[in-house]
Amino acid sequence: MVTSEPIKPQAAAGRAGTRKRVPQTNRWEMKTMPVTIDSKLKNILDDPQARAILEEMRPGFASNPMIKLALGMNLSALLKFPQAGFSAEQVATLTERFAALGKQTPPATATSSDAAPAAAAADEPQAAPRLGFESVAGKVVIVTGASRGIGEAIARCYAQHGMKVVCANRKPADGEKLAESIKAAGGEAVYCKTDSSVPAEVKALVEFTVATYGRLDGIVNNAGLGLGATPLHEYTLEDGDRIVDLNLKGVFVGMKYAAEAIFKTKSTGGFIINIASIAGIMPQSGMSLYTATKFGVVGMTRSAALDYAPHNLTVNAICPGHTLTSIYDIAPPEAMEMFRGQCPSGHMWEPQDCANLALFLASDLARNITGAVIPVDGGQAAGQRSIMMWRHPEIVGEGDGSISSDSTIAAILEVPGAAEIVDRYLPGFSTNEEAKPAYGLTFKALCEIPAVGVSAEDAKKLCDELDELGKRLR
Repeated sequence: MVTSEPIKPQAAAGRAGTRKRVPQTNRWEMKTMPVTIDSKLKNILDDPQARAILEEMRPGFASNPMIKLALGMNLSALLKFPQAGFSAEQVATLTERFAALGKQTPPATATSSDAAPAAAAADEPQAAPRLGFESVAGKVVIVTGASRGIGEAIARCYAQHGMKVVCANRKPADGEKLAESIKAAGGEAVYCKTDSSVPAEVKALVEFTVATYGRLDGIVNNAGLGLGATPLHEYTLEDGDRIVDLNLKGVFVGMKYAAEAIFKTKSTGGFIINIASIAGIMPQSGMSLYTATKFGVVGMTRSAALDYAPHNLTVNAICPGHTLTSIYDIAPPEAMEMFRGQCPSGHMWEPQDCANLALFLASDLARNITGAVIPVDGGQAAGQRSIMMWRHPEIVGEGDGSISSDSTIAAILEVPGAAEIVDRYLPGFSTNEEAKPAYGLTFKALCEIPAVGVSAEDAKKLCDELDELGKRLR
């Protein structure tokens, strides 16, 4: 479960913690910015005079429910749409009247009788915004593939934070069990049997959700399948149809019907989250069909984000790496070791890691994040690792800080007296710039390389002297 402590109010002065008096003469400018034709529609409608101008030219404009979907747009951009119905002459008139409105004289300076209370209020510490997940409480969300693994983790995480969760999957026994478990823990959830590869069932799922809760705020398209690692030519045509129908077409249908319902039910914080895969970012051998579907989901996510950005509906994709779900239950130890080796972090991930990100993307904290394709993979999609030697592994807690023949060359040569010892056995080594690529090795390892030309006897003497030096310095 993700929790977030509210940030305590901080004094307006910042680091010093002292209160900062806001100059009286600047208060009007700080609180009220003049609106223009390029202002956000929300700011224009919040200004009584600007709102009155719009209503005068287009009665009912401000109260039109569809206008809520465009509150984040600049009015000048909105007026360019033919559907807005404003002629070029009306746009020119609006521009002139808003410009005149912005030139009006600021309100008169407060009188002495009310200046003191205003000054006192300015001296009060200003509370910082709360950075938590309270904004998701009460939101209605569909989670497909919600029976186990990532889908189960997301459904539970959402319910724990007050969201109303519709758990959808093909197996009633699993889905109903999850919904009942969520309710037993104090959350709100219902189950709806759905095969996401069947468009009619996805449409019915969305209709069920709206009928149950009266609206829809978001969907997590999580249902999907893999076909194992197989060369492309060995897949059957039926394999292709099956994986495309669920992994790609199922996501499309979920996005389509969810977006329609989110708009029709007037959600003010709508979101779509698609569970893709790092295979949608970096292709993997033996997974041609799976990779194709996940690349499709990533592309569809980004394109739809552009469609809906002006309407306050976010669309993002989560790309899990090797996540410990039931699909790995049959993997032999050798395969699990290989999977862990592919993760730069050295370990695989839990479904809860994806759930944590899904919670953030559903919250108001992420209202300006859309079109993002975010890996949850411990760095696997960041690039390919190569052989690397740390010159100072002690910085991450390896070793006790003392030196010995097991220390790296870099650490040894920083110790007073060490260079003289080394140069007796490897003349000029301590000042040889070309030797620096080997500084992540130990002298034990270096001396075993035939090209270095150190005898076994001299190598032992070198290591013994380094060990003795380390003991003296402890």
